[in-house]
Amino acid sequence: MRVEWTNSKNVTKDITEFVGSLKWSGADTQAARTVEFTLAHDPYDEYLKAPDIKTGDTIKVYKGKEKSPRFVGRSMIRQKTSDIGTIDVTVYDYMHNMIKSTGTYKFKDKTPEFIAKSVCADLKISVGSLMATKTKIKKYFPADRTYYDIIVGAYKKVSKKTGKKYFPQMNGTKFEIVEKGTIVKNYVLSDETNIYESRYEQNADEVVNVVDAYKDDKKVGTYKKQASIKKYGVIRQAVTVDSGKGSTEAKNTLKGLSTTASISALGNWDCIAGRGIQIQDSASGLIGKYWITNDTHTFENGVHKMELDLAFKNVMENPGIKNASKSSSTTATPSNTATSVDTTNTNVASSNAGGVKYIASDKNAIYTASYIAPGSVDDYGHPMKEGVIIAPSSHMLGGTVKISGTGTAYDGKTYKIVKRSHANLINGKVHYTIPMKSQDAAKKFGMVPGKAKYTRGVTVDGTTSKAERVVRVGTDHINKVKYKMGANNVPGGLSDCSAFTQYCFYKGAGVAIGRTTQEQLSAGKEVQRWSMRRGDLVLFKDTYKSGYKMGVSHVGIMLDYNRFVHCSSSGGVMISNLKANYYKTHFLMGRRIV
Repeated sequence: MRVEWTNSKNVTKDITEFVGSLKWSGADTQAARTVEFTLAHDPYDEYLKAPDIKTGDTIKVYKGKEKSPRFVGRSMIRQKTSDIGTIDVTVYDYMHNMIKSTGTYKFKDKTPEFIAKSVCADLKISVGSLMATKTKIKKYFPADRTYYDIIVGAYKKVSKKTGKKYFPQMNGTKFEIVEKGTIVKNYVLSDETNIYESRYEQNADEVVNVVDAYKDDKKVGTYKKQASIKKYGVIRQAVTVDSGKGSTEAKNTLKGLSTTASISALGNWDCIAGRGIQIQDSASGLIGKYWITNDTHTFENGVHKMELDLAFKNVMENPGIKNASKSSSTTATPSNTATSVDTTNTNVASSNAGGVKYIASDKNAIYTASYIAPGSVDDYGHPMKEGVIIAPSSHMLGGTVKISGTGTAYDGKTYKIVKRSHANLINGKVHYTIPMKSQDAAKKFGMVPGKAKYTRGVTVDGTTSKAERVVRVGTDHINKVKYKMGANNVPGGLSDCSAFTQYCFYKGAGVAIGRTTQEQLSAGKEVQRWSMRRGDLVLFKDTYKSGYKMGVSHVGIMLDYNRFVHCSSSGGVMISNLKANYYKTHFLMGRRIV
């Protein structure tokens, strides 16, 4: 990463050595990008006197020795924390001017390309490559809207006809329109190589499945999502309309299940909002193509990391511009049309044969495949192999899944569950992953619907192992418990790391391991890194100055050879990976408790 500063006198200087940390971020809506960086500053030290960057100065950020900058913008905010300390600078790219400026236009029989050039000319912003639509808009009269919305609105109007999705970006100082969702070439995000942490969440908290439309205090229409009502009960809202029966307003009010995912990974400059990426993450079940909605890249101490928010569909931004004139040939399309998740009927049969209790059920399922990367292990710590299956976290290790209805060679085969992920559903169907030795075969398999008969195996006495119960307690609290130093209320949603592990072992196995990391350092017996397994304690040192023996300062519970569940100060109860540099650096030891 290299940073250049150009002042008002057009003098350019490389200021990389002064930059302590830099953050580069953007989103796929209101798509201006931002750079924030911190300068070390001491006016009394000739070697630590930060450059005198003023608002309006130009900042360029380069990838290594590349000649063309990845970011060009103007310094807009400058904050000095003390006489001797740091200076914080915030920089916006030139699209910021388009978002802050408003105008009114009347275009007739013009293409979005023509409209973009006209609007940019008024702001004296250069135009680069504009993706051709060759489609004219009969009448387009945006009134008192931002220049950004006017351009995006024009492209949105022709998107349905062309079948393309468009995305605005700045290429240096030039405004461009590119195809939204272009997949980053020759790059895969994988939990085996570059992913630090991942999260996948399905949230029904904002579901609305019945909307009543009123006009002049009289009900004129009722709109429902029957599948959602069956699953969540009636969640009702009312809207008031000026005309019609409120179908458009209802579509914008009805809301389905919200599905979100995020990734923390080793940085890649090409992974930015508006683009798509290939992901192979068995930990979260994120496998396939996803689209980046928000990105934050950080550069500090020579390390480039990125945080990505992901979407499951490639959707173009809708600024919702309606013409000032009513005689428009096109209208804006609602962007918040609700979606619903299919419900499935489950036929459950239980029996007890040979002392082994199980529950077998037929479910609608989605099967995907994953490549067995070198060094991959299952949740028992054994090398991953073919002939097994990865199941949702709701399933039990040691259980089995019988595949049917896929139309593949796997139909009729039964596989043992040796690993679990947290992607329980895809499109409302239970998700299973089949490990394969061939990367080409895994890619070719794709995503296949079918049926699954899951048999939940337990031990002869009808109980799971103590280690398994401890792990289950831990994973059941993922994304449900926030971190607070000294807190000890896991059921109430607030805990620190050692209170969380104490709760898991006592709740799951009836074993007291002590309240603090120092006490837990003496619990059970020490195990070497190479022999650690599911249910072991994993302890870390010097993540902060705890004052405890051996510097022990953090603790979690192993899920397999690399992954562990813990209550993190950065995100509450979550899953992390010992292969991440941070945890490798601070690793102290493992302890076998049960």
